[in-house]
Amino acid sequence: MANRFLGEIAVDHDGASYTLRFDFNAMCDYEADTGRNAMSAIAAFEAGSIGFSDMRALIHASLVQENPDADKRLAGAILSADMDVLARLIRAAFPDPDPKAASGNGKAGKRTS
Repeated sequence: MANRFLGEIAVDHDGASYTLRFDFNAMCDYEADTGRNAMSAIAAFEAGSIGFSDMRALIHASLVQENPDADKRLAGAILSADMDVLARLIRAAFPDPDPKAASGNGKAGKRTS
């Protein structure tokens, strides 16, 4: 079962279920595998300018956290079947902040100098 609070999503592909976890280790694995910055790849994805190999590398890095034998071909097949998987994974890893949680009451605090 995927845990959204750990940046996890569940994916069904070709009759099997996989958990993808986009956590600190996955970001480090992405960087080690590609030599590129994971946060820059996320920004490129959000800007619509990410390359296909980076998309597959992000999915693969997230896939192997729970499925160590998974290869890049499986990551690419998952993306081919469901191009929204990366967006869901990034949303799980970086949920929108709840403005009410920041201040505790949902109201902006007064700034004192």
